[in-house]
Amino acid sequence: GYRPSMPHVEIKIFARGEQALDEMNHFISSVKQLLGNAVVAENIPTLAETIHGLLIKKGKTLSIAESCTGGLLTSQLIDFSGSSAYLHQGLVTYSNKSKQQILNVSEKTLIEHGAVSIETAKQMAEGVRQLQNSDYALSTTGIAGPDGGTDAKPVGTVCIALATKEATWIQTVQLSKRSRTLVRTMSCAIALDMLRRHLLGSPVVVDYPFITRTHEAAFNKDD
Repeated sequence: GYRPSMPHVEIKIFARGEQALDEMNHFISSVKQLLGNAVVAENIPTLAETIHGLLIKKGKTLSIAESCTGGLLTSQLIDFSGSSAYLHQGLVTYSNKSKQQILNVSEKTLIEHGAVSIETAKQMAEGVRQLQNSDYALSTTGIAGPDGGTDAKPVGTVCIALATKEATWIQTVQLSKRSRTLVRTMSCAIALDMLRRHLLGSPVVVDYPFITRTHEAAFNKDD
């Protein structure tokens, strides 16, 4: 069974009869292999709830800096009771001035690369993580539309970063031809999946068959 609810599609697998039940595990493995990186949660309704459980289980902390997602990323986590155990802060730094004053994004970076850039997303994530020395930090900055795009950075361009105490990963995705709400929602899903993958020891940045990634970068702490 299928139940689309953007940005995810819930897939339910049923089996009836002794033979079908015997083949269930093999069938599930085949489905997961076909879906590949598109699988972001199992037996849990949402990706945010997966992150919530993993952070509590591992005893890790998180800070978030949002621009284009406007608090939506943080809100998905505080839907769950007990999120105060790991969530240090969720900051909406929408203006360039707030990025500079609160997150220590450099003026030079904003002038040379713009607010929507891998460089700015990197400094946003690293800046918010350092405020309380969180284990992890996520940042989002992009053009949700319907206005504000350029030829170089069209509407739907979003930069997303994950910072740890050791390294930072950033990617730029192109979520074109989608509504403002869907651009924001999908950006949150990608950010959470980056964190989920790191918590599980998997590669942080991966290809999704339905999303175009235009840039990616990774930096060690001393880079």
